[in-house]
Amino acid sequence: MRLSLPTFLTYSDVIGVTKGRPRWTVYFANGARFTQIYSNPNNLGYHSPRPHYFFANVDEDTILAIQDRIGEEYGYDEVGAQKYAEALCETFGAENSARRRTVKRRAPRPGESTEDKRLVEVMQGSGTLVGHSSSSALEPVTIAEAKDVVAEIRGRSQTIIQYPENTRYFCFE
Repeated sequence: MRLSLPTFLTYSDVIGVTKGRPRWTVYFANGARFTQIYSNPNNLGYHSPRPHYFFANVDEDTILAIQDRIGEEYGYDEVGAQKYAEALCETFGAENSARRRTVKRRAPRPGESTEDKRLVEVMQGSGTLVGHSSSSALEPVTIAEAKDVVAEIRGRSQTIIQYPENTRYFCFE
């Protein structure tokens, strides 16, 4: 994990953000992302690009139904997490992942609703597929917002602290 944003990534590379938490997670066109706040401090910072087989906003009800089914069947430990990833892959990315056909990451089109949606990703992990659903939808940003969020990331300390307003989360100081 890298705590700083690589210098080759600029505001013009930003394709969107998820705003489910007080500090946005920023997504880049090359497949990277930068997480600014999370319940696990090991998930903060720069995440390098991975091949994506599915990357889109989907109805939150679909995601919650999968989570409920897997949670009831397998629990919420490592086995449940793996089964959840498999269920996301089956539901959203099995065809592309089986053929190793990658998809382009893009922000929603202007006017496309993000209400009651979450970003879902199916990507290549270390020898296995990984499924991930964000806490909110991917939303487009203006050029000014992209400039601001990249400047904010670059201006922050790389010291990790508990988020002051909610001690369940960690963030950069």
